[in-house]
Order: sequence, then C-alpha cells, then structure tokens
Amino acid sequence: MARLCHRRALITVLCPTMILAAVLAAALVLAPTRAQTQTLAPLGENETYRTCMRQARIAPEKGFEDALQWQDHGGGDAAKHCAAVALIHLRQFSEAAKRLESLAQKLPKNSPDDVRAELLAQAGQAWFNAKNSDRAFSVQSAAIKLNAKNADLWVDRAMTLANRGRYEDAISDLTSAIALDTDSTDALTLRASAYRLTGNMAAARQDIVNALSITPTHAEGLLESGMLMRLAGDMDGARQDWLKLIELHDGSPAAETAKRNLEKLDVKTR
Repeated sequence: MARLCHRRALITVLCPTMILAAVLAAALVLAPTRAQTQTLAPLGENETYRTCMRQARIAPEKGFEDALQWQDHGGGDAAKHCAAVALIHLRQFSEAAKRLESLAQKLPKNSPDDVRAELLAQAGQAWFNAKNSDRAFSVQSAAIKLNAKNADLWVDRAMTLANRGRYEDAISDLTSAIALDTDSTDALTLRASAYRLTGNMAAARQDIVNALSITPTHAEGLLESGMLMRLAGDMDGARQDWLKLIELHDGSPAAETAKRNLEKLDVKTR
C-alpha cells in the first residue's frame, strides 16, 4: 500500500517571554490524508471507484450523493468507503469515523489485515479531527495490532498521544516508526518536537538535523529547527530557518506559524 503524504507537526508559537510548549496545533492537516486520497485495492479497482473517490475530494456533497446511489446499485464496500471519504471532506468527522470503523469490522474474514488496519487508521484520523482523542487512540491501537510493520500507523498514534500530553509515549511510538522507516522526515521532525517538549534539547536537535539532511526543504522541519535555534539563544539562526520556510512554503500552516513567531521575535528584540 503506497505511502501517502499527510503533513504532521507539533507547532508552537513564540510569546514575548517563552515558548508556548504545551500548545499543539496543525497536527493533522486535512489535505491530503490517507483517508482522502487512497483507494483500497481489495474494495475495488474499477473506474467507478476511482471516479467516486475523485468526486469525494473535489465536490464532496455530490460525491456523497453519488456514493449513496452507487451503494444502492450494488457498489458494496467501495461505495461505503467513498461515502466516508466524502464526509471527511464535508468535515463530518465523527460520522465518517463511525462508517470507516464499521466498514473495517464488517469486511469479509479473509480480507487482508493490512486493509482492515488501513481503514481503522483512516477512522482514527477522522476521530482525531473530531477531537475525540480517546476513540482515536483506541482505533489506532487496533490498527497497529493488525499491522505493526506500517510506520504510518505508529506516527498516527504518536500524534494522538502528543495531543494528550503523553510526550514520552509519543516518543516511543515515533521511535518504532523510525525503526521501520529510517528516512521518515515526518517522524523525525515529530520526535524532535516531542523531545523538545520533554526538555531533551540535545536529542531534539539531533533528530531535526537528521530530518533536514533527508529533506532540507521540509516545512515542519524548518519550523522546528527555528524553535530549537530560538531556545538555544540563536536568534539569527531561528530567523533564517523561518524566513526560508516562508519563502518555500508561503501560505502553509507552518509558514503562517513562522510568520507569527517572527513577529513575536521582532517585538522581543526591539
């Protein structure tokens, strides 16, 4: 199953006197996530499924209606999956999560574990966006039990743990993810953030150096690098990282946070 891009970050904002280390934002950016982009081969590989999924993304209201009609005409699990994806794009996260969980549970017994795990992972992301971290954690844990060799699943659960303030546990999950995918810039950046939030600046710095050596233009990596520079007293280094981030990714959530951080930094250094 192909790895799909979904940016994750533990993003904090500078205040005049300190880093607001406890604030977590932009944890799962909606576009794109696995649940929004991925067709699942065992559910169907026909053009109707692919068309429905595209419609669910670009015109979710129509996509949802099309999925329901398709379901009425024998679309089966593929139609149900498409309808759930449309609901995510309509920001009806709880309903989407319930449908994805139900779909995972009702798959034929001979369905591959990795497919069931992927559906649960998508449900977990939907629960996370619905701000139901307890349910997200439960579903994500079930997904890991089914497919513990999927690095993305460990990253997903780490985000939920971090959102609950369980940074040490998040670090443990991210370490599992990195062991499975040593070049995961997302996982390295997230672990750097978690290390920073536990006060382990040396480990955080090493992770962010490794992350940016793999992907020098990684938005959240540059944001986190600036955070660490700022905490180390290197204002010029922080400024350079954030200006580079804005230049490369202007308009992104990470760039907007960098702009706010620069504003706070300028106020403090005047």
